[in-house]
Amino acid sequence: MYMSLLEILLLIKSILPSQLFNHVAKIMCNFTYFIAKESHKSRKSIVIIGDSHVNFFSGNECLNWYPISRYSGGINKCRNHNKNVDAIHLGPALAYSLNRYGSTTRAREKIDILRKSYFQKHDNIICVFGEIDIRVHVLRQAEINHVDYFTVIDNIVENYVNFMSILRDDGYNVWCWGPIASQKDSWNINLEYPRYGTEVMRNLATEYFNNKLEMVCNEKNIGFVTIFPDLITKEYQTKYEYISDECHLSQKAWEFAIPKFRKAGLSKIFENLSIKHDSSQCNK
Repeated sequence: MYMSLLEILLLIKSILPSQLFNHVAKIMCNFTYFIAKESHKSRKSIVIIGDSHVNFFSGNECLNWYPISRYSGGINKCRNHNKNVDAIHLGPALAYSLNRYGSTTRAREKIDILRKSYFQKHDNIICVFGEIDIRVHVLRQAEINHVDYFTVIDNIVENYVNFMSILRDDGYNVWCWGPIASQKDSWNINLEYPRYGTEVMRNLATEYFNNKLEMVCNEKNIGFVTIFPDLITKEYQTKYEYISDECHLSQKAWEFAIPKFRKAGLSKIFENLSIKHDSSQCNK
């Protein structure tokens, strides 16, 4: 791996002027930084890719990751208390944008990097996207376009599942983790990604999102797991005790996730999990 990269750089150096070569070499290193840093480490057979909600699978109560690529805002890897899992954070990516190139987070481009240089054949890949779509965009887009939120969600799910089908066709065992319950109305608002609509309305939208996503995943032979129903009350209020930082799942939620993954045939995801419960240091 190192030699082939070195040979390519030497070839380019022999052709280009030194100033231009330095620029090209910097770009190549940004794309391949994580290969040199991570390739010697033992790879896990379960790879979680997604937005910041991938952190749940690492065993960390608070968000905790480090960069493995500098490309377009970075590809990050969670520090791990789960020995069977690699949790890869791609930035605040939207499920809606995964099936196209050129989004703000460049999530599709980042995933292509992982496909070429990180994923291995027959990996179990679990996709974790959608919570940001629902919290920030779904109800807003429904209002702007004068449609119901079902229509907005149907479009998101179509794009999302079309993307996952590409991974499935590449030979990976693809799974989907359904979006969790939304922020409570009493919690702080993230000014960069502000929630829209009420807690109850967002949770109603999340319920439909999960139901629709599960149906389409089943049709496309993509595994699906969700614990969303366990995270809300009968009144569609979010159970605060299962959220660590007013947004992300607490490790306490494994009490719901373990039986769901066991039933789905993916027990390996929690067999070597060391759970850390203390959320007192998490940013809120």
